[in-house]
Amino acid sequence: MARRAAPRRRNKRGQADTPFLKLPGELRNRIYELTLVKDTPIELFSDTIDISPSTRAQKDLVFVRKNLAAGLLRTCRQIYKETVRIFYGDNTFYFTGGHFEDASWMLYRFLLTISPTYDGPGSRQYLTRIGIKLPSRENPEFPIYTLNVLNACSKNSPKTHLVKVADTFWADHIEQCVSLVATDKALKEFHFVVPSGWIFRDDWVIREYREMIDLYLPFLIRTVLFVLRDAFLDLENPVEFVNGSGWELVLEEGSYINCKGDKNSEGLITWEKIRVDNRREFRLPTDEYGYLNGVSDLFDNQGELVRAWIGGW
Repeated sequence: MARRAAPRRRNKRGQADTPFLKLPGELRNRIYELTLVKDTPIELFSDTIDISPSTRAQKDLVFVRKNLAAGLLRTCRQIYKETVRIFYGDNTFYFTGGHFEDASWMLYRFLLTISPTYDGPGSRQYLTRIGIKLPSRENPEFPIYTLNVLNACSKNSPKTHLVKVADTFWADHIEQCVSLVATDKALKEFHFVVPSGWIFRDDWVIREYREMIDLYLPFLIRTVLFVLRDAFLDLENPVEFVNGSGWELVLEEGSYINCKGDKNSEGLITWEKIRVDNRREFRLPTDEYGYLNGVSDLFDNQGELVRAWIGGW
């Protein structure tokens, strides 16, 4: 009669005995920051192709897998709880597409993939900065991309393993995206990016996004429009229009923008395309002493406050 193998004994050394977890929390957090955070945005749906017109090279995805210690999130429960906030909270995630619907479609798939339904406890609640690249039309002066390059139908290499969803109208995707992050109320910044080599002149897109953001994300701290090198923001009064929409504007070195020129023979103002030589930021005015407003109200309405305190009004 064959002897039954003895059951394997579990290692009684719990995760609490792991030398790494005995390090001070501040030191572990510093290690996580050095190994999980990328200095530049992580583009999970890249706008470059190095393989073929039908295959998109996911360089940042390769970087995350090989250069960042993303495997820490799957080590144990305690380390997952300590690292998930840093990986998703301290990194910025960008998505690109040949049209607006492609980028919003990929963002929607990403948000679903890291939602509680698919990702156990869910990592979406820790996102603080996400962005969408908004190619409008190819810049003839810098014909480095084509719509085929950015087409959402292009295969990713390596695969992204995102949840599959039906492709619908781009505005529906954006509305679904902002409604998802609105439930978490953790998002601080929403970036919109004009990619290198592209012209952006669709001001109606900014109006559409503004309505959705105002409706779903009133707690958002910043909405920023980035114009990258060799990209052209082809709008009249671009700074006034973007800031007037409640957005901040960042012009990277080497980008292009319209500036007010002289009047033509008909007396109309002309707009000249100029190159930005140094990075420029156009931020919205802020009230640095806004937190004192409540204090001033206390002093301005002392009588009413006293009457309320003694039970009279």
